[in-house]
Amino acid sequence: MSAPFRQDGRLTGRGGLAFTEEQAAAITRRTGPMLLAANAGSGKTAVLAERFARGVVDDGLDPGALLAITFTDKAAGELRHRIRERLRELGAREAARDADQAWISTIHGLCTRMLRAHAAAAGVDPAFDVLDESVARRLREDAFDTALAELLDVGDAATLTLVATWGPDRLASATAGVHESLRSQGLRHPRLPPPVARRSLDEACAALGRAREAFAPDLAAAADGTSVQRARDAL
Repeated sequence: MSAPFRQDGRLTGRGGLAFTEEQAAAITRRTGPMLLAANAGSGKTAVLAERFARGVVDDGLDPGALLAITFTDKAAGELRHRIRERLRELGAREAARDADQAWISTIHGLCTRMLRAHAAAAGVDPAFDVLDESVARRLREDAFDTALAELLDVGDAATLTLVATWGPDRLASATAGVHESLRSQGLRHPRLPPPVARRSLDEACAALGRAREAFAPDLAAAADGTSVQRARDAL
Protein backbone atom coordinates (compact mmCIF):
# COMPACT_ATOMS: atom_id res chain seq x y z
CA MET A 1 0.00 0.00 0.00
CA SER A 2 1.51 3.32 -1.01
CA ALA A 3 1.53 6.31 1.32
CA PRO A 4 -1.49 8.63 0.80
CA PHE A 5 -0.79 12.18 -0.34
CA ARG A 6 -3.08 15.20 -0.50
CA GLN A 7 -3.70 17.02 -3.74
CA ASP A 8 -1.00 19.51 -2.80
CA GLY A 9 1.47 16.63 -2.65
CA ARG A 10 1.90 16.56 1.14
CA LEU A 11 2.04 13.23 2.96
CA THR A 12 -0.93 12.70 5.26
CA GLY A 13 -1.17 10.63 8.39
CA ARG A 14 -3.71 9.70 11.03
CA GLY A 15 -6.94 11.69 10.73
CA GLY A 16 -5.74 13.37 7.54
CA LEU A 17 -2.87 15.17 9.32
CA ALA A 18 -0.54 16.76 6.77
CA PHE A 19 3.15 16.35 7.51
CA THR A 20 5.84 18.91 6.68
CA GLU A 21 8.52 18.05 4.13
CA GLU A 22 11.00 17.25 6.91
CA GLN A 23 8.48 15.07 8.73
CA ALA A 24 7.59 13.27 5.50
CA ALA A 25 11.29 12.61 4.86
CA ALA A 26 11.65 11.18 8.36
CA ILE A 27 8.69 8.87 7.72
CA THR A 28 9.59 7.63 4.25
CA ARG A 29 13.40 7.45 4.28
CA ARG A 30 14.65 3.86 4.47
CA THR A 31 18.42 4.07 3.92
CA GLY A 32 21.18 4.87 6.40
CA PRO A 33 21.04 6.12 9.98
CA MET A 34 18.96 9.17 10.78
CA LEU A 35 18.90 11.59 13.72
CA LEU A 36 15.97 13.94 14.27
CA ALA A 37 15.85 16.83 16.74
CA ALA A 38 12.59 18.66 17.44
CA ASN A 39 11.01 20.79 20.13
CA ALA A 40 8.15 19.73 22.39
CA GLY A 41 4.79 19.72 20.65
CA SER A 42 6.28 19.60 17.16
CA GLY A 43 4.79 16.23 16.23
CA LYS A 44 7.54 13.76 17.13
CA THR A 45 5.10 11.13 18.38
CA ALA A 46 2.93 11.46 15.27
CA VAL A 47 5.98 11.07 13.02
CA LEU A 48 7.25 8.06 14.95
CA ALA A 49 3.83 6.40 14.92
CA GLU A 50 3.48 6.98 11.17
CA ARG A 51 6.98 5.67 10.46
CA PHE A 52 6.23 2.56 12.51
CA ALA A 53 2.91 1.99 10.76
CA ARG A 54 4.49 2.55 7.31
CA GLY A 55 7.21 0.04 8.12
CA VAL A 56 4.49 -2.55 8.72
CA VAL A 57 2.11 -1.64 5.90
CA ASP A 58 4.45 -0.48 3.12
CA ASP A 59 7.55 -2.55 3.91
CA GLY A 60 5.84 -5.71 5.14
CA LEU A 61 7.65 -5.76 8.49
CA ASP A 62 6.31 -7.67 11.46
CA PRO A 63 5.39 -5.31 14.34
CA GLY A 64 7.56 -7.45 16.59
CA ALA A 65 10.59 -6.65 14.41
CA LEU A 66 10.43 -2.92 15.18
CA LEU A 67 11.68 -1.21 18.34
CA ALA A 68 10.46 2.15 19.67
CA ILE A 69 11.86 3.65 22.87
CA THR A 70 10.28 6.52 24.82
CA PHE A 71 11.20 8.30 28.05
CA THR A 72 8.11 7.48 30.12
CA ASP A 73 5.54 4.70 30.43
CA LYS A 74 2.81 7.23 29.66
CA ALA A 75 4.51 8.21 26.40
CA ALA A 76 4.97 4.54 25.50
CA GLY A 77 1.28 3.89 26.06
CA GLU A 78 0.33 6.89 23.93
CA LEU A 79 2.66 5.81 21.13
CA ARG A 80 1.30 2.26 21.16
CA HIS A 81 -2.27 3.61 21.00
CA ARG A 82 -1.48 5.87 18.04
CA ILE A 83 0.26 3.07 16.16
CA ARG A 84 -2.64 0.72 16.75
CA GLU A 85 -5.17 3.31 15.54
CA ARG A 86 -3.07 4.20 12.49
CA LEU A 87 -2.70 0.57 11.48
CA ARG A 88 -6.48 0.19 11.66
CA GLU A 89 -6.91 3.28 9.47
CA LEU A 90 -4.56 1.73 6.93
CA GLY A 91 -6.57 -1.50 6.90
CA ALA A 92 -3.95 -3.58 8.74
CA ARG A 93 -6.28 -4.83 11.47
CA GLU A 94 -4.30 -7.98 12.25
CA ALA A 95 -1.10 -5.94 12.60
CA ALA A 96 -3.02 -3.54 14.87
CA ARG A 97 -3.81 -6.45 17.18
CA ASP A 98 -0.16 -7.53 17.09
CA ALA A 99 0.90 -4.02 18.16
CA ASP A 100 0.28 -5.05 21.78
CA GLN A 101 3.29 -7.38 21.45
CA ALA A 102 5.51 -4.83 19.72
CA TRP A 103 8.68 -3.54 21.35
CA ILE A 104 7.29 -0.14 22.38
CA SER A 105 8.45 0.87 25.85
CA THR A 106 10.90 2.82 27.96
CA ILE A 107 14.52 1.64 28.07
CA HIS A 108 13.74 0.14 31.48
CA GLY A 109 10.77 -1.73 30.05
CA LEU A 110 12.91 -3.05 27.19
CA CYS A 111 15.60 -4.30 29.56
CA THR A 112 13.00 -5.89 31.85
CA ARG A 113 11.39 -7.74 28.95
CA MET A 114 14.74 -9.02 27.68
CA LEU A 115 15.84 -10.14 31.14
CA ARG A 116 12.60 -12.03 31.72
CA ALA A 117 12.95 -13.73 28.33
CA HIS A 118 16.58 -14.71 29.01
CA ALA A 119 16.62 -14.93 32.80
CA ALA A 120 18.74 -18.08 32.94
CA ALA A 121 21.44 -16.64 30.66
CA ALA A 122 21.46 -13.40 32.68
CA GLY A 123 21.62 -15.26 35.97
CA VAL A 124 18.52 -13.64 37.46
CA ASP A 125 15.27 -14.93 38.93
CA PRO A 126 12.63 -14.65 36.16
CA ALA A 127 10.14 -13.51 38.81
CA PHE A 128 12.21 -10.45 39.72
CA ASP A 129 10.54 -7.11 40.38
CA VAL A 130 11.69 -3.69 39.22
CA LEU A 131 11.56 -1.24 42.11
CA ASP A 132 10.20 2.21 41.54
CA GLU A 133 12.45 5.08 42.57
CA SER A 134 10.63 5.87 45.83
CA VAL A 135 10.96 2.28 47.10
CA ALA A 136 14.57 2.03 45.93
CA ARG A 137 15.46 5.30 47.66
CA ARG A 138 13.93 4.14 50.93
CA LEU A 139 15.85 0.84 50.76
CA ARG A 140 19.10 2.71 50.07
CA GLU A 141 18.52 4.98 53.05
CA ASP A 142 17.70 2.03 55.33
CA ALA A 143 20.79 0.13 54.15
CA PHE A 144 23.03 3.14 54.76
CA ASP A 145 21.61 3.76 58.24
CA THR A 146 22.19 0.11 59.16
CA ALA A 147 25.75 0.15 57.79
CA LEU A 148 26.54 3.43 59.53
CA ALA A 149 25.29 2.11 62.87
CA GLU A 150 27.46 -1.00 62.49
CA LEU A 151 30.43 1.16 61.54
CA LEU A 152 30.02 3.41 64.59
CA ASP A 153 29.77 0.37 66.85
CA VAL A 154 33.40 -0.37 66.00
CA GLY A 155 34.29 3.00 67.49
CA ASP A 156 37.87 3.29 66.21
CA ALA A 157 39.39 6.75 65.85
CA ALA A 158 39.62 6.67 62.04
CA THR A 159 35.93 5.81 61.66
CA LEU A 160 34.79 8.47 64.09
CA THR A 161 36.95 11.05 62.35
CA LEU A 162 35.53 10.11 58.95
CA VAL A 163 31.92 10.40 60.09
CA ALA A 164 32.55 13.61 62.01
CA THR A 165 34.34 15.20 59.04
CA TRP A 166 31.78 14.30 56.40
CA GLY A 167 28.59 14.18 58.41
CA PRO A 168 25.92 11.49 57.84
CA ASP A 169 24.15 13.26 54.97
CA ARG A 170 27.28 14.03 52.89
CA LEU A 171 28.64 10.57 53.62
CA ALA A 172 25.38 8.97 52.44
CA SER A 173 25.42 11.03 49.22
CA ALA A 174 29.07 10.17 48.51
CA THR A 175 28.49 6.48 49.20
CA ALA A 176 25.48 6.37 46.87
CA GLY A 177 27.45 8.15 44.14
CA VAL A 178 30.37 5.73 44.34
CA HIS A 179 28.00 2.75 44.42
CA GLU A 180 26.15 3.93 41.29
CA SER A 181 29.45 4.58 39.49
CA LEU A 182 30.70 1.07 40.24
CA ARG A 183 27.36 -0.47 39.25
CA SER A 184 27.54 1.36 35.91
CA GLN A 185 30.83 -0.48 35.30
CA GLY A 186 29.01 -3.81 35.50
CA LEU A 187 29.77 -4.75 39.12
CA ARG A 188 26.76 -6.55 40.58
CA HIS A 189 28.12 -6.30 44.15
CA PRO A 190 30.32 -3.18 44.19
CA ARG A 191 33.25 -3.10 46.58
CA LEU A 192 35.93 -0.49 46.98
CA PRO A 193 39.55 -1.63 46.65
CA PRO A 194 41.52 -2.07 49.91
CA PRO A 195 42.77 1.27 51.24
CA VAL A 196 46.36 2.12 50.41
CA ALA A 197 48.56 2.89 53.37
CA ARG A 198 49.30 6.60 53.65
CA ARG A 199 52.81 7.63 52.70
CA SER A 200 54.99 9.51 55.07
CA LEU A 201 55.68 13.19 54.40
CA ASP A 202 59.20 12.37 53.18
CA GLU A 203 57.86 9.72 50.79
CA ALA A 204 55.22 12.09 49.42
CA CYS A 205 57.79 14.85 48.89
CA ALA A 206 60.14 12.43 47.16
CA ALA A 207 57.37 11.33 44.79
CA LEU A 208 56.55 14.95 43.98
CA GLY A 209 60.22 15.61 43.33
CA ARG A 210 60.45 12.73 40.86
CA ALA A 211 57.32 13.96 39.07
CA ARG A 212 58.76 17.48 38.88
CA GLU A 213 62.04 16.23 37.42
CA ALA A 214 60.18 14.19 34.80
CA PHE A 215 57.92 17.09 33.82
CA ALA A 216 60.41 19.98 33.92
CA PRO A 217 62.16 19.29 30.54
CA ASP A 218 58.88 19.28 28.63
CA LEU A 219 57.74 22.45 30.37
CA ALA A 220 61.05 24.18 29.73
CA ALA A 221 60.76 23.45 26.00
CA ALA A 222 57.14 24.62 25.78
CA ALA A 223 56.24 27.88 24.06
CA ASP A 224 55.79 30.88 26.32
CA GLY A 225 52.24 31.53 27.47
CA THR A 226 50.20 32.41 30.52
CA SER A 227 49.33 28.81 31.40
CA VAL A 228 52.89 27.62 30.79
CA GLN A 229 54.31 30.38 32.96
CA ARG A 230 51.91 29.54 35.77
CA ALA A 231 53.04 25.91 35.58
CA ARG A 232 56.71 26.97 35.67
CA ASP A 233 56.04 29.16 38.72
CA ALA A 234 54.29 26.26 40.42
CA LEU A 235 57.28 23.98 39.85
